[in-house]
Amino acid sequence: FDNSVVMAGEAAVGAQDFLLYTFYGMIVVWILIWLSLFRGVFVTGRVTYFTMLMPFILIVILMIRGLTLDGAGVGVEAYIGKWNLSVLKDEPIVWSEATSQVFFSLSLCFGVLTAYASYNRKSCNVAQDSLIISFCDFLTSFVAGFAVFSVLGHLADQAGVNLGYLPVDGPGLVFTAYPVALSLLPGSHVWCVLFFLTL
Repeated sequence: FDNSVVMAGEAAVGAQDFLLYTFYGMIVVWILIWLSLFRGVFVTGRVTYFTMLMPFILIVILMIRGLTLDGAGVGVEAYIGKWNLSVLKDEPIVWSEATSQVFFSLSLCFGVLTAYASYNRKSCNVAQDSLIISFCDFLTSFVAGFAVFSVLGHLADQAGVNLGYLPVDGPGLVFTAYPVALSLLPGSHVWCVLFFLTL
């Protein structure tokens, strides 16, 4: 990923070089976005049934597969098995990072909720909707954590290293560690396609 997509480090290209496959990928994405939006919100509503349900199904599939792998327990233990509550008091940055994650995960301040609200009926129960959305977001993140950490535990087991040596956050996790872990599975192409469709 770093060498062929981002072109970081030694593989970096100059400003005059052009990555055609990245360009073609962006064209396909923009065409798909246009096709889902060109007829207005009513078509978008129908597209949303697929684009919202499919990631949930794929996350559950990836979680079930991940939990059946050798070494998955190591990842799950790293995810929920070790509690150190003193960090909440001793390292205040944890609160800032948690708040940032909530804002990002719920898409607060991105305009999504304002657009959503503009299509609500005046009698809509906003408090109930906010609780449902927040709970579903929490549940999705919690289940996705099992999908990610079980596969990372498998990768650490296969590589014979401690889980702490693997990238467990940011682009390194999504585009390097997790795809490498999926490539170790039988039928790896299918698992990688499912993973990137979920993203």
